[in-house]
Amino acid sequence: MEKRFFKVKALMEVKSGKSQNGNDWKTREVVLEADEKVMYPDVIVASLFGDAVDKFEFKENTTLWADFAFRAHEYQGRWFNDVRISNFGEDNRSF
Repeated sequence: MEKRFFKVKALMEVKSGKSQNGNDWKTREVVLEADEKVMYPDVIVASLFGDAVDKFEFKENTTLWADFAFRAHEYQGRWFNDVRISNFGEDNRSF
């Protein structure tokens, strides 16, 4: 599969806490816009978890490639998507 590249549009604040089991957790949402030459590029909000939060050193308006993991969960009869960034790296394309 061909890599897709994205521009970082916004970085949300890091959220952290302790689970019911007493484990520390950390998450951050990132807004990404597909780096494609189209009128309306795809925009996605995806989450980073755990160590990936600290490893994600990209700033707004930088470009990177990203892979995603998609999940869904049900709550009170409604379904919700959960999009997580599973892997990411620098944009090393040569133009």
